[in-house]
Amino acid sequence: MQIVEAVLGNIRQPTWEARLATANVDWLSLDQWEAQKNRLRKKTLAGMEIAISLDRGAHVQDGDVLLWEPERSFA
Repeated sequence: MQIVEAVLGNIRQPTWEARLATANVDWLSLDQWEAQKNRLRKKTLAGMEIAISLDRGAHVQDGDVLLWEPERSFA
């Protein structure tokens, strides 16, 4: 299980857009209620279990990058 404690960026930012263009990307699908939570545990589309533990008041937005492994070019 991967623990996410901060949002790294967003796919709409030029830096991340370029980085993710050639990366292996796994997606986490959240409904509107799940996206409002700062604590959540869910599986990605590829089956990886993610535990999101953000600061109070923080939440995930569409396109947010939660995990980056540069050695594998994996997000």
